[in-house]
Amino acid sequence: MTEFCDDLPTAKQGCNDDCSGELPGWICVNNLGTSVCTETCGDGIKVYTEACDDGNLISNDGCSTCLIDSGYTCKEDFNLKSVCV
Repeated sequence: MTEFCDDLPTAKQGCNDDCSGELPGWICVNNLGTSVCTETCGDGIKVYTEACDDGNLISNDGCSTCLIDSGYTCKEDFNLKSVCV
C-alpha cells in the first residue's frame, strides 16, 4: 500500500492510522517523505491547538482565528464544532 500521509508518531497527529489520508480538521503536505500537518482554522472542527473553531473566519463572533474572543465562552458540539456565547 502506498502511504498518502505519514506524520510519524508525534504528539501532533494529522494522518489517520493507516496513512491513507488526513484526519478531519487537518491539512497535510509531504516534506521529504514525512507529512507536515497543520490544523485547518475555520472548518468547524476543533483540533490540537485551536481554542475554538466555529466553522467560519468572521471576527468578533465569539471565535476569531480559532481563538476565543474576550467575553465569550465556547463549547464543542458532537461534531467538534465550537458554539460560542
